[in-house]
Amino acid sequence: MIVAVDLRGLLPHTFPTNLFGVASRSAEITLLWQSESCIKDADIVIRPNVENIGTFCEDQNESIYQAGRTAARIAFLKSSLAWRKKLPRKSRKGRKGVV
Repeated sequence: MIVAVDLRGLLPHTFPTNLFGVASRSAEITLLWQSESCIKDADIVIRPNVENIGTFCEDQNESIYQAGRTAARIAFLKSSLAWRKKLPRKSRKGRKGVV
């Protein structure tokens, strides 16, 4: 099973105004392309809601972590429900702890 995290929402909506900004934006775009190639074959994709947080905003680490935890729980619940629907009725009977 392949689990991936989709961070494509991290690209800021502002445009760079100096050389450092251009270099930073370039790195952000490269990370987004890499993220897209990593998630294409994933069985489960975790998509945290981090649209208002920039890629290099280290002061937002706790917010990113909490968004990731929430998104992971949702992704795994959806995956568990989808997996359970694929099981034949007989296999589900009497199985405690199966979501």
